[in-house]
Amino acid sequence: MLRKVKRSARVARSVLIPTESDRRRLRRQIEAGELEAARRVLVPTIGGRLARGRDLFLLGRLREQEGTLAAVDKHISWELAASSYEQHVALHSEHGEGWFRLGLMYERLKRWPEAAAAYARAVGLRPDLEKWWIRWAWALETTGQQAESRSAYQGALGAGAGGRPYLQELLDLESRDFLYRQRIAVFVAEHLNQLHEAAELASADARGDLGDPVFVYWAQGLPTGSAVVDMCLEQLLRVVPQERLHVLTNANWRHYVDLPSSAAQLQDRDRAHFSDRLRVALLARYGGVWLDATCLLGPEGLSRLDSLRRGSDLFAFRYSGPRISSWCLTSTAGGYLVTMVKAALDAYWEEVGRKEGYFMLHHVFESLCFVDERFAQVWDETPTLSAKPPHVLQQQMFSTDLEDRSRTLLAASFVHKLTYKRIDSRVSADSVLSSLVRQQRAVPFNV
Repeated sequence: MLRKVKRSARVARSVLIPTESDRRRLRRQIEAGELEAARRVLVPTIGGRLARGRDLFLLGRLREQEGTLAAVDKHISWELAASSYEQHVALHSEHGEGWFRLGLMYERLKRWPEAAAAYARAVGLRPDLEKWWIRWAWALETTGQQAESRSAYQGALGAGAGGRPYLQELLDLESRDFLYRQRIAVFVAEHLNQLHEAAELASADARGDLGDPVFVYWAQGLPTGSAVVDMCLEQLLRVVPQERLHVLTNANWRHYVDLPSSAAQLQDRDRAHFSDRLRVALLARYGGVWLDATCLLGPEGLSRLDSLRRGSDLFAFRYSGPRISSWCLTSTAGGYLVTMVKAALDAYWEEVGRKEGYFMLHHVFESLCFVDERFAQVWDETPTLSAKPPHVLQQQMFSTDLEDRSRTLLAASFVHKLTYKRIDSRVSADSVLSSLVRQQRAVPFNV
């Protein structure tokens, strides 16, 4: 009788232990999103016996996918996945993918130092995988280790940048946000012919029938609910002829352009990227001037912008080379630069469907400079104005307005980029900003 019981226990245990073929099938199911089928095998397996490291890895993948596909409680699943991967690498410390996926879970949980450490172990085991280097570099960058991050990005290029010299140029220019920038650059290079065709269609669709429009966008319309934006818009009403000024909102932008669904869907959930799509579509179709709603334009600002527009395909303030600001743009209708930027943004959102950081438009522009010879040539012929002077007022607007300091700051540029964010906790009645707001009806420019 005792022998029969022991034999039954052995049979039960053998049923619970997946074979290598079972594991391959389970992984395919998990990666295909067939989670219930995998769950029926894995959860009893792990719970019914002393877990093996390889099965803990599969359980981690299951929990990871549950978090990725879940509408809510993602972090709970990712915590469980991290726990499974931790147990797995404790038993199989030479499994590179185990360390890599543990790093991914730490990253999603914003446990950045732990993510960097896990990625470092992964890269040490598999230094030939470019993606692993890049995730490690990103974790290092996020923890403020800029020099170490740049070194890891360089390692990524050594592992997989063959035939893509523009990636080295991107990294040599700047290492910040290289995770996003290299993704966009590769996409742009691989789709360049498609982008040329789309840009030609956008150029053919250009109308230019609004004369010399000045576009500004504030999603919720007027009143804006922001003293800074109110001040900027009132100044625009003073210095821009009424027939030229077009204040766009969520209620009226569809009367100007037809945006792809990938852009229209951003209207309520990501206004920054929506406004990027809107501005390039407007300028490609009509030409003219785009100003963010937080731009304070001086009395001579419009004539300066008109002069820049007439002298270039597209004008943008710049930091260095292809690194631009996008809050103030001028363009000819159907211009090469703006239609290429529009084509690249449209294609990336349609095919990849993912934002690449806050400065995605800037990254697209930069990438086109490196992979499209004509784009770079036209940009090189564009007048160069630094983006730094227009930001001086923003940097000083919370300081005390002593000896009419606001007037001196206003004279630093013909247009200023301000901000409406986190104002209430920083402003005082004696600040430069408050002085300007009180004088909304006669902003004392002296340019």
